[in-house]
Amino acid sequence: MSNVFVSTLRLIALLITTDMRSVFSADCEHDKYYPHETDCRKFYQCDQGYKVLKDCGPGTAFNPEISQCDWPDKVEACKKNNGGSVPSGPCHHGEYLRHETDCHMYYRCDWGKTILMTCSNGTAWDPSLTLCNHEDAVASCKHVSGRSNMESPEISTEDGSSTTTESTEEPTYIRGSSIMVSPEIPAEDGSSTT
Repeated sequence: MSNVFVSTLRLIALLITTDMRSVFSADCEHDKYYPHETDCRKFYQCDQGYKVLKDCGPGTAFNPEISQCDWPDKVEACKKNNGGSVPSGPCHHGEYLRHETDCHMYYRCDWGKTILMTCSNGTAWDPSLTLCNHEDAVASCKHVSGRSNMESPEISTEDGSSTTTESTEEPTYIRGSSIMVSPEIPAEDGSSTT
């Protein structure tokens, strides 16, 4: 009877201490690391047949070639998820820039390296506060197919109608803030507006 009691206590202890984000996998080798299926900032560590979900540190991504977290620009999976585009040009430590197309993403400059960051679920990058904020509170983010996306600026014309445009301009860095420069839009009288 005491063996059953001890076994039950061990099982309870195992259930309590096991990360609830773990999944049993027959092909999981103990102490091996595997990339997450869709998020390059996450990885699995195998622990006695269980894949335990882990996060890389801020500004890093899991590199399966070296089985460690690394700079995102050195991780192929991050380049694919980002379309390979990282803003070019100089950046200074501490600068932030919103992503070109996804309001849930932004860039952080870390000692000259531009690092793609993603806000947590339910939040979006708020350029006015330079932090991730509740989606509903971010004016430049609107829901499309269940996921929010960048909202194009609306421009009024002289006849009272309005139109939307997309920015094709390169991003501009502002220290401690982020901004996307929009291209000049010619007015009907030949002058330009921004």
